Amino acid sequence: MFCRETSKSVKNSKRKKMQEGFYACTTPPYGYKKDPEEPGKLLVDIEAAKNVKKIFELKIKGLTQKEIAEYLNERKIQTPAQYLKVKGLSPDIVQIWTRSSIAKILANRVYVGDCVRGKTQNISYKTKKRINIKRKDLIIVENTHEPIVTREMYNEVHKENKVFGTTKENIKKIDTKFGNYIYCHNCGKKIAKRNVRGKINLYCSNYRNSKELCNFSENYYYERIEPLIINQIRVTFEKYFKDNAINMRILKKHNLLKMNELISKNKEYEMGERKITFKISKLYNDRLSGEVDEEEYKRQYKQLLEERKKVNSEKENTDLEIAKFQNKNNNMEKISKIKKIIKNIKSEDLSTEDIKELITKIEIGKGYLYIHFKFEDIEDKKISCNN
Repeated sequence: MFCRETSKSVKNSKRKKMQEGFYACTTPPYGYKKDPEEPGKLLVDIEAAKNVKKIFELKIKGLTQKEIAEYLNERKIQTPAQYLKVKGLSPDIVQIWTRSSIAKILANRVYVGDCVRGKTQNISYKTKKRINIKRKDLIIVENTHEPIVTREMYNEVHKENKVFGTTKENIKKIDTKFGNYIYCHNCGKKIAKRNVRGKINLYCSNYRNSKELCNFSENYYYERIEPLIINQIRVTFEKYFKDNAINMRILKKHNLLKMNELISKNKEYEMGERKITFKISKLYNDRLSGEVDEEEYKRQYKQLLEERKKVNSEKENTDLEIAKFQNKNNNMEKISKIKKIIKNIKSEDLSTEDIKELITKIEIGKGYLYIHFKFEDIEDKKISCNN
């Protein structure tokens, strides 16, 4: 009961401050500045407010968020982060306007004079991670400060609630076999996925944000890409196995012989090291008993240390050689495993672990795919994927 009352009291206290026009965040939203006499109060920053109003006007004219971002970038208008850095408030410098930065401004009710609190909250007191709160659960108090845009403009932008697409709450997790391995060949960013009328569409989210980040504008349906990838994997490995069938049998036998030789040699080094250590111990005792004088002790001790250092170095080299052959043998076992995968390769049979054994990543470009294989001696393959 106490906790509930305390929580209610805190919430009422927050609402009271909001009603008084109090803005709690350290950095004011782009388009505003804090009143130097009352730091919790927002004042319109005329220079930045012109850009905010322009963004809303362009959106009402029918421009997309991306087109608005390009409009601002072409005119070299400072981004919010750049602008705030000039004012000495933000440590971050974001060089370009993006679709997402425009969307954040268009979605922010602060620009109609409302104060919005409780957008995020901690998962628990044990962690610093925060989660986004649903819009219906936000604390909103209207008319707490001077607006930059009218409510009519804001409502026009948000009419029918279709401007910003599907909200995160409604996006279903898209499961694909190779989705987590596909990257944009132009900018290196992992390819994004979305459900378009029941089909999985692949696109570069950097390009969607701004062509300044990436110029890869193509979209591909995953359902068409997957069989191309599987077929290329099959063809590549079948050829690899065929070309190396005899070599692999010979290599396996050779590796086994070399491994046995190196293990025997290593045992000899270990024995030699123990003998030298024993000699050092005996030399020390001879010195204590007076059988060896100080000068002779130093001479022999130095010589034994050099011998032990040499034996240890040779042993380390042999260990490295053994590790190499062990890796080669592991590759042989891996090849046997991959043969089984390739023999019955089908989309429905491929597991995440199977894919990890086959490829490192896939890059997608304009009309082509680059498949990077796990084996160092298999070259990357470029295949056509024109829609």
